[in-house]
Amino acid sequence: MGARAVPPPPLFVRRFLHVVWPVVGVVVTALALPVIVLGAFLVIVDRRARLFRAATLAVILMWVDIRMLLTCWVLWAKSPDGSSPTWREDHERLFSQALDSLMYYARRWVGLDPEQERMAEAIAQTGQPPALARHLARRGVAPEDAATFLAPKLRDLLPQLREALKDLPAAIRYLASKAK
Repeated sequence: MGARAVPPPPLFVRRFLHVVWPVVGVVVTALALPVIVLGAFLVIVDRRARLFRAATLAVILMWVDIRMLLTCWVLWAKSPDGSSPTWREDHERLFSQALDSLMYYARRWVGLDPEQERMAEAIAQTGQPPALARHLARRGVAPEDAATFLAPKLRDLLPQLREALKDLPAAIRYLASKAK
């Protein structure tokens, strides 16, 4: 049973929520403010600032939703009957911007990154512990390179070393000439 199986609420409920939602946002923000301040002070105890980050993220995500609602109102005011030739593109762009904002804040405040999660799962399937797999994924280590990254051998590093040292004789000659 997907989201399409759930019918939308009746029209009068939707109209009521459209008007009330920004007010609810202000009230929830006012109620969350002491929790956010408390979470900021608890950073001394909880280095990961879980309470602060969770409360702040909840408020931010709510305001991203309210911003999307208000922008929908502006689009509706421009074309109440939806006859504008760019009506669909405007709404798609609005929805895309809201999703981009949600992902930006989720990454910034919680560390949520779906691509990193997929990479961590792939690294864990190579036999690495999940915590180490997440760490390697954050560092950008590919699953096929995890074993080499964790137990490097000099012969694996030599091609990079040779490339880095190819101009060494010229550098030594230059330094010797300047030292005279």
